Amino acid sequence: MTTGTLDSFDARITNNAMYKGKVGVETTKGKHSFGLNYGIGGGNRGRVDQTLQANYRYQF
Repeated sequence: MTTGTLDSFDARITNNAMYKGKVGVETTKGKHSFGLNYGIGGGNRGRVDQTLQANYRYQF
């Protein structure tokens, strides 16, 4: 069984402030793997974007 994590953060500041972050985990056992990620980002005028992603993979 293998387990991993990921995270990232990006920011850009010019006339408008923008940010984006992502965190997730992934686990693998044999030919099966499963991952779960959450991301958030935002920009000007109070905009906030959120994502939740689940994935499953079977390798044959």
